Amino acid sequence: MLGSFFGFALSGVLYWLGHKQYSRAKDALGIVLLGGSIIVYVASIFAGNILYGFIPYSITVILLIFAMVAGVWMSRKYQSESLLAIIGVGAYLYPFIFAGDKGNEYIFYLYETVVFTGLILESVRKQFKITWNIANYAYVFALMFFAIFGSGENSILTVLTLVVQQVIIIALTFRKNNTVVNKEMYIPAISTGAFLLYVIGQDVFNTQTSMLYIFYGLMALSYVLLSVIKNNKHQELKNIFFVFSMFYLFLLLEDVFFEKNVKLIVFTLQSMVVYYVSQKRNSIIGTVASLIILIPVIVELFNIPGNALTFVSITTWLLVVSYFFSHLYF
Repeated sequence: MLGSFFGFALSGVLYWLGHKQYSRAKDALGIVLLGGSIIVYVASIFAGNILYGFIPYSITVILLIFAMVAGVWMSRKYQSESLLAIIGVGAYLYPFIFAGDKGNEYIFYLYETVVFTGLILESVRKQFKITWNIANYAYVFALMFFAIFGSGENSILTVLTLVVQQVIIIALTFRKNNTVVNKEMYIPAISTGAFLLYVIGQDVFNTQTSMLYIFYGLMALSYVLLSVIKNNKHQELKNIFFVFSMFYLFLLLEDVFFEKNVKLIVFTLQSMVVYYVSQKRNSIIGTVASLIILIPVIVELFNIPGNALTFVSITTWLLVVSYFFSHLYF
């Protein structure tokens, strides 16, 4: 118990020393001392709650929120991205105590989403690229870690939490006055979140066929709408959205159509549509995606003996040949 109180006192001393040093020289030493005050403060909360057990759960949450607010205030006061990055990492990682018996997944998801929203908005406001990356990838890591090792199970709440993250990043990316985020940052971040959303969605809805189809359909519709947003600045991202939409459509068609011959024609037609749209958009990733969709069709066609060809298989062969001849036209 005394160790926690000593930690809180040491945190105050480090802040005072950091403030004095920064006021005199505005050098790295002052920032290090200020950052140290945040780290010691969070470690003291951890000790008081986990090691000694004298800080109640509710008080722990309040103290942690205070640390977040103080970290943002300090980063603004001392014009330091490092301070915001430190509080960001700490704010994400510490709440894994919520995976214990005293916490629950609802508080965890709500808390992490609030932290993510606050960090991402502050990083855009202050033009902090490092903090922007921390806000995104630490959030995804936190959700993945909790999904694997936490006390709760993946649920619709998990899916909705990831949807909120995707909506916020995409909305900020398409903002006209957002100059802090370039495509080398937002494309990997959005793609990583989209992949995790797919994995979690599969896990949550895999045993509910109707819900799985609704999930596929909504995701396909959402991404295709995003791909036609009137914005020339993010054409590459919109091309990726189009590929995402075709991926979910492929999954939906794969489950809906049980007849193999019907699948052959449907997937061939989908491949041709994807290729046509990709050429109109000058999208390399779309062109590759169209070929990937077509590969299982070609493999299946080669497995059909020549004396067993049907009208459907012959039609599919003609469509496949047309697909490759269309490369000469485009």
